[in-house]
Amino acid sequence: MASPAAGSADDSAAHAINLANAWEVEPGGPAGGGAWVRRFGRPTGLTAGDSLWLVIDGPAACTLALNGAALPACRPGVAWRVEITPLVHDRNLLVLVPQAGGIAGAAGRLALPAVLGRVRLEIVAAAPPRTAPP
Repeated sequence: MASPAAGSADDSAAHAINLANAWEVEPGGPAGGGAWVRRFGRPTGLTAGDSLWLVIDGPAACTLALNGAALPACRPGVAWRVEITPLVHDRNLLVLVPQAGGIAGAAGRLALPAVLGRVRLEIVAAAPPRTAPP
């Protein structure tokens, strides 16, 4: 797994899956601030040798976990990406806990507020095998 904002993913070769909608709010969390929760399935376009990245553009300061595994924290406004291929299952649970609360009273399936960043998955295709010249 790579560190935030690092990685060798070539954005032009990536297939993006937007995770902007269908978030749920779970009350409580650290200091009672609550968490944003997003469930998603294993991407159907993900094949052997491909890598899957979680990307957040313009994130707020937050902590994240995928299927119970802690991911590196986000720093405000710093582009963030981390490879999650080994953590992905058929059904997945992404938890985003903003350091600044502000989610009291939210209920149902909602769009993630823009202030928390734009979240997506990127499938980066495996490099084609190289052949030796004759």
